[in-house]
Amino acid sequence: IFVLLTDDQDDLLNSTIVQPNLLSRVGGHGVRFANGFVNHPVCCVSRSSLLTGRYSHNTHVLNNSAATGDQPRGNCTSPAWAANLEPHALAVHLHGAGYHSIYMGKYMNDMHNSGSVPPEYEDDPFRSIPPGWSEWYGLQGNSKYYNYSVSNNGTREDHGDDYDADYFTLQLERRARRFLAERAAANRVAYTPFFLMMGTPAAHADFIPPPGLWPSDGLPARGVPADATAPRTPNHNAVCEHCHLPLRHYPKMSDAAVAESDEIWRRRLGTLAFVDDMLGRLMDQLEASAELERTLILYTADNGFHMGQWAQGFDKRQMYETDLRVPYFVRCPGCVRGATLDAPISHVDIMPTLLDFAGVALPRYLDGRSFRPLLEPGTSSAAQATWDPRVFVQY
Repeated sequence: IFVLLTDDQDDLLNSTIVQPNLLSRVGGHGVRFANGFVNHPVCCVSRSSLLTGRYSHNTHVLNNSAATGDQPRGNCTSPAWAANLEPHALAVHLHGAGYHSIYMGKYMNDMHNSGSVPPEYEDDPFRSIPPGWSEWYGLQGNSKYYNYSVSNNGTREDHGDDYDADYFTLQLERRARRFLAERAAANRVAYTPFFLMMGTPAAHADFIPPPGLWPSDGLPARGVPADATAPRTPNHNAVCEHCHLPLRHYPKMSDAAVAESDEIWRRRLGTLAFVDDMLGRLMDQLEASAELERTLILYTADNGFHMGQWAQGFDKRQMYETDLRVPYFVRCPGCVRGATLDAPISHVDIMPTLLDFAGVALPRYLDGRSFRPLLEPGTSSAAQATWDPRVFVQY
């Protein structure tokens, strides 16, 4: 199982146009869900549901923050989260089923920060590793491309601002390639299934693509001209008369704000183009070790993003479809190939689906449902005909 999770990637604003490997090698050989939703349009709350298969009123994760001043704590990793939720999360069940697992990248926004870990790790938060993971390469805090720290199996590792030595998505690729090579070697002796989950910084702020992958200095990159603009949806920079109160009569963006939003859109595409390159190289490696055709690959994002809709320059957090719809691509052994499915799914459905494929009995406390029947040729049509079309979102 390989789960690739991007950060703040929209589905409605064409963010996948620079991702041919995703579109052809995953979607073309698997399934693209046309109605893939998050349950919460913000990073940490959404990730908690993805990792546990439960809604936020059951995870008690409410926002991205730790307690600062008079701001209530969001439970975005905390001693309570570690004690009550992580022992029942996805990795624990797969580990119990015999999977050798690794997490790499951004986990939860407050990870490895003081106050976010059980008391026994307060002297060194980097030693705190969630249960169920055989290996751990977890980012401290929120997404960064440079100048970050990670916990490398419990040991702090600091990075600077050199592209080759530090660009985080590149480091994640190298760590994943090493993991896959080690698993291939081990499996030649005694086979053990693996679970690789990666959380990239792309396409989160500060929107830093690697050199050559965004149209800077008038040079095109990946088919994105230097003067390309964010998609002009019907509600782009429009004043909303009927929106909920925070957006009602929201003032229009200035020309400078529109230009900034467009530049951010181009830079975001650059970060995602690199993710797609990485995906292609990892799939090549899986193919070379004869693992690709027996690996389930799931690609999605923790929440969507808006780029000028209802005059909001850029961000997420709103209960609008730009922020709630995310890419959902699945390629798996014995599954439907080259199909686009309309049945709506959401992040609480990921854990039950992966446990279903792994042959693990689904815990009764899960809020989600397995969408495996939608993926398999023998059951797909009947499952689509009877699939409950409702998706629950909250924030």
